[in-house]
Amino acid sequence: MIAGKAEKSRAAQFVMRYIWRRARRAVAKSALALLLAALLLIAVAQFALMRESYVKLRDDTVVTANFTEGLPLSYLTPIIKSGYVKNPFYGGDAEADINYDYADVLVTNDISRYAGVEAEITYAPGYDETCMDAFGEILILGETFAEKHQLEPGDTVDVVPTVYQGQARAKYTQYHRTKYPDDDLTYDKLMVLYGDKIREEAAPMAVPYTVVGVLSTSSVLLGISAFTPGVIEDVKSFGLPVELDVAEFTLADNLRADEFREYGSMVADRNGGVRFIMDTGKLDNLVSTSNLLAALYPIAAAAALLIGGFLCALVIFQSSKDAAIMRVQGTTKRKTRAILAIEQIFLGIAGLALGACALLAYNGSGLTPASGSAALFAAMYFAMIAVSGAVSSAAATHKNVLELLQTKE
Repeated sequence: MIAGKAEKSRAAQFVMRYIWRRARRAVAKSALALLLAALLLIAVAQFALMRESYVKLRDDTVVTANFTEGLPLSYLTPIIKSGYVKNPFYGGDAEADINYDYADVLVTNDISRYAGVEAEITYAPGYDETCMDAFGEILILGETFAEKHQLEPGDTVDVVPTVYQGQARAKYTQYHRTKYPDDDLTYDKLMVLYGDKIREEAAPMAVPYTVVGVLSTSSVLLGISAFTPGVIEDVKSFGLPVELDVAEFTLADNLRADEFREYGSMVADRNGGVRFIMDTGKLDNLVSTSNLLAALYPIAAAAALLIGGFLCALVIFQSSKDAAIMRVQGTTKRKTRAILAIEQIFLGIAGLALGACALLAYNGSGLTPASGSAALFAAMYFAMIAVSGAVSSAAATHKNVLELLQTKE
């Protein structure tokens, strides 16, 4: 058993010594095999990196879609929940009576952007700017309006469509003027005299809203206004459907741009006069390029593997005379084949290591997106060299010694 281990050790030493001597004798061939493995790995890795770069550009491209000319507020939730979009921005005007006093209501999720002015908002406990990102029965009141009605963040108010309270006011205005034709009736006087009755008649249509904040601004108009992200039952809250001046969305998945275009066009068609606008020209170019690179990458990788396998076979076949000399010196056919194959495998591994070092030195952390593809190619290249080396060495040593000695390199 000890003699067997010694024999294997001597055989391994003989193989390594032969490979080293042969590598020195055939520097050009060895260097070519080594450099080819390195260059093929670098080329495939760079191709994969370019492919991943275009995928990232495609995914990171911001594509906005806009509905203009009066999209109904009630369509916002279906659009947002469709899964096609994210980061909505919208705005529109509405009217309502808040605590039975008329107010202009801006339905929006971004007050400063929609109003075009900077505003400071004091929020009620438990609320912050994120409260405007979801539909709900909440209000932010202008400072002037809040002071007039002595309202603070956290209070609850009644929101009534202006049409219902307007009808009640008109009713009691007519009643008073009929009964007291010479009386100069103002709005404030009307509410003092008949306020309770007017509120009582409008109360069935009142919707309780929470005042989540008070807005301070230099704009006089905004100071007497109210702001809400909107509710689905906008007919109940504001009397008439709210039509948005602007409704802007960002695509959540750029690969679904065509699906959302079809969906957006359908929404626009259902609401005559509404326009749907989405420019995907830049995205379309990136999608086409990334798809092309994705299709070409397997072909490029396969071609690189074939080139590596072909060169391995070519070098081994050109080493037929060396194989004959080893046979004459008493080396068995099996050992000869192993020497020829292991030489190419060793050079392939060294070349792959050289290519990996070159990639890391050049790209560093930038190689990360393509590291998986590069590692897979390296493994496949090793397998290709191993198979090509085994098959080629068997074919190259299949002839008898005299025929091998006559082989021209």
